[in-house]
Amino acid sequence: MSTHKILLLFIPTIFLASACRIPKDVIYLENVSKADETSAIIESYEAHQQYITYIQPDDILAITVNNSAAPEAALQFNLPTVSFATPNEQKITSTPSLQTYLVDREGNINFPVLGRVKLGGMSKPDAIKYLEEEIGKIIANPIVTIQFMNYKIAVMGEVLEPGQFTLENERVSIFDALSLAKDMTINGKRTDVLVIRDNNGTIETHRLDLTSAEVFQSPYYYLQQNDIVYVTPNKARQKNARYSQAEQMNITIISTVVSAVATLSSLGISLIHMYGK
Repeated sequence: MSTHKILLLFIPTIFLASACRIPKDVIYLENVSKADETSAIIESYEAHQQYITYIQPDDILAITVNNSAAPEAALQFNLPTVSFATPNEQKITSTPSLQTYLVDREGNINFPVLGRVKLGGMSKPDAIKYLEEEIGKIIANPIVTIQFMNYKIAVMGEVLEPGQFTLENERVSIFDALSLAKDMTINGKRTDVLVIRDNNGTIETHRLDLTSAEVFQSPYYYLQQNDIVYVTPNKARQKNARYSQAEQMNITIISTVVSAVATLSSLGISLIHMYGK
């Protein structure tokens, strides 16, 4: 059998063998089932269930004060509800909307009765406790609730649908964020996901390896408001990005021409062997 025929048979075999292999770097948590890591994973995961959300400048907060024993006494600590008229065919209806507080650059809000109150830098539980203590000096047993109205994160890089997402739930993991962006593309490096966080004016960065179960141990596993998640492109994607569209077209044309020349050369050699006998 000629060398050309051997190569023609051998190349598809190599291709099929390589196609059946799944690269490890496209699998999430590939070692999560290893027995020697299970206990450590569970312990670290349970420890991070106590995620903490901190109040930052430019946060929008909905704060309500209640008192089951004397509801009327708590009204003075709540902003009035605003109604927006909606015209219908027969009558005018109104939809009540709860007013909110904007945290200024110094971390303050203007709160009814109490006046200027600094909540910036506090965790949500600490802010609730602080307000209950201050209001408790005026009325007995107040119940304070705080909700973030603009809790948002951004997901960029090698994901199917990058963007900024406003959330109602404050418990958001790195996998939740990727789910919102419709998961990574095949070109995303699961071993190198960057989280960028503004911690009271200080920019913090941390890289996560999502192929390892150790991601559960990271304090960045649960995201905070305004976090940015950047999925790094793999080497193939970075290499392709170096070429402009025109250059890529030129490379494609050259590759096509080279392949055509190689095919014609092989055909010519075959004809020479066939008719040269």
